Amino acid sequence: MRMTPPRTLAVLSLLASGLVLGGEDPHKEPLVLAPDTVEALGPLLGRGELVLVASRDDGSPDEAVAMARMRAPLGRVWETLLDYPSYPRWVPKVVRSDVVRRAEGAPEVLDVKFEIEVPGWNYRYTIRYAVDEAGRTVLGSWHSGDLEGGRWNWRLYASGEETVVTYATHTDVGRASRLVRELDDEYHSLSYGLDLSSAVLMVKALQREAERREAAAAAGEGR
Repeated sequence: MRMTPPRTLAVLSLLASGLVLGGEDPHKEPLVLAPDTVEALGPLLGRGELVLVASRDDGSPDEAVAMARMRAPLGRVWETLLDYPSYPRWVPKVVRSDVVRRAEGAPEVLDVKFEIEVPGWNYRYTIRYAVDEAGRTVLGSWHSGDLEGGRWNWRLYASGEETVVTYATHTDVGRASRLVRELDDEYHSLSYGLDLSSAVLMVKALQREAERREAAAAAGEGR
């Protein structure tokens, strides 16, 4: 009897457990988890990160979503996520991440300029984030530079003394890389695979840093 791999089971269970996509066009709206779904995902998230593959009606890939449970309270994860100047220290391949514009309001708007190390020629681009502290969401859209049309959306959920994080990203790497364009297929599968890998990498980096900061705070140390 052929067994279904554990990661596949996790994704199938996730798809059946009450995910909600807001808005009329789900491919342009951030993923939202119902409160009871956050708790239901506990056993799966306890085994590691979960991934969700979102596709368009024509079968082409759309969003890559990574999810993780972090052993740190929501406030700690939130402050770590928004500490953009520190990203080069704990996010792999980030050369710089500078807040170049801040507009107070509800939501607060931040323009963050990134430089990402890649073979041949680094990616340089600016993301405009809408930061909703009350809703614990950070919704990012491409503003300038490489990766035109990209989306980078975060949602944080309190789960007892821990935090569940979802990160949904969509970037067409083929637009900025001739090599990816030449190797990709008509559905942009390679570009999407890179997108999915980067989503998992970013969630794991946030998890490590938030948990490190929480442990340091508990021990009376600084950052």
